[in-house]
Parts: sequence; C-alpha cells; structure tokens
Amino acid sequence: MPFIGVSINYRLQAFGFLWGTAVKEAGVSNLGLKDQHLALHWVQENIAAFGGDTSKVTIWGESAGAMSVGYQLLAYDGRDDGLYSAAIMESGAPAKVPSTYLNKTEWDVYYNNITSAANCSSAADTLDCLRQVPIDTLSSIFNSSVASSASYRPIIDGDFLTDDGPTLLSDGKFVHVPILHGVNNDEGSAFGAAGATVNTTEEFVSFLTDSMGETEETAAILTEVYPDIPEIGVPGTMHGRPATDSGYGVMYKRAAAYG
Repeated sequence: MPFIGVSINYRLQAFGFLWGTAVKEAGVSNLGLKDQHLALHWVQENIAAFGGDTSKVTIWGESAGAMSVGYQLLAYDGRDDGLYSAAIMESGAPAKVPSTYLNKTEWDVYYNNITSAANCSSAADTLDCLRQVPIDTLSSIFNSSVASSASYRPIIDGDFLTDDGPTLLSDGKFVHVPILHGVNNDEGSAFGAAGATVNTTEEFVSFLTDSMGETEETAAILTEVYPDIPEIGVPGTMHGRPATDSGYGVMYKRAAAYG
C-alpha cells in the first residue's frame, strides 16, 4: 500500500529549547516540540490535497525523533487533538527528566550570560531584544562557551510538558493510540560509558544514577534487567568481554546495552 512521507523541520538548541524565568513568563518554552505539534496540524489541514487520509496519520521517529514522538503523545497532559491515529518509536521514549535538566532559576545563569553576550542585559525586555539580534550572531553565542554548559532539550514547563515521561505515562496522561515501539540494532553502543569507567556492578549503578539520571530504586531494577552477561550486551560485533587494556571498561557492553 502506498504511503506519503512528511518530514518535519523544527528548531533545535537554544532556538528551540531556551529556558529561564523570562522564557517561562513569556510562554515560549519547548518551541522545538511546539514546532512539531504545529506541523502535525499542517498535515491535518493539507495532506488531503496530496492524496492523504487525515484519519490514517502515523507519527514516527528514531532516537531523538522517537523521544519527540513520545513527547507529542504526552503533550498537554495527553490531550488528544486528533492529529494522528498511531505512533512508532524506534530506540527512544519520553524518558524521565535527567539530572542535567535545570529548573528555570538555575537556567537563568545561562540565560543572563546569553543576554550579556548579545548586549541585551540592560533591555527592558531581554527576550524581545534577543529576537532583534541577527541569527548568525545568536548562533555564534549559542555555540560559544557562554552557553555551552546549558541543557538544550525538552523541559518540564507546566505547559507542553507538565511532568516527566514515566509519571505522565503511569497516570494515563498520553494520547491513547496504537503504539509500535522498537529499537535499532546496537545503537546504545554510542551511549555506553566512555572510557574504562564501568568495571564493577557498583560502577554500573553509579553510571545509571550519576550520568543517566536514574533514581537508586530504578538503578537497582536495571541491574537485574541488564545483567553482566557479555554475550547479550552490545555491540553484537564485540565478542566476549572487553580486555582490561582495550580502553573500555570490562562492563562496557552492559552499559551500552542499557544505552
């Protein structure tokens, strides 16, 4: 059966995920996700002109795209706007907010650094001032050390996302459509612990809690779900356990399987 593919453009980095008190008050948080949401409205309004069926729209994404699909399912407490009838997520999900996410007050440090670099600190409306700065200048600022430590990703803003993924899912606050969830082969190897840092179960737990933002309770469960069995770890092309002098930790495949 033929299908129509629609590729969606959306803002990334600070253009799509700037955060802070000023952003919160202006109601312009999670713009990257809102771009996606608006594009889905466009599909509903226009796909029939291309021979499409508005009642058979499936949203699909892999990796970060899969996370985006998950966040669309959770948008506005799972409000169903009738934008799609099914969802596919490959190697991604609307995960719990990790420790690298900052609340708006903590993010203000980075926001203030950005406005200072853009000569907007003294403006009555710093956000409006940033809107007047040439895009190339803003891009240079966003990619400089001024804002390099900020976390440019979806945030719990009380609007588009009212809580983290697991909580909203357990509360049933998601769009109830058929969901296909899968994984890409060995993709987690890119997210395994770098260097020889995971050699014991204790270090695996630290990797989960300190680097990946899992709670101790969840980490305890994950040590059982992801046992130290190299034969079932990833990447599948790496046979057995990494040698101690290989530059990988001996439990690298365990960490990569989780990733």
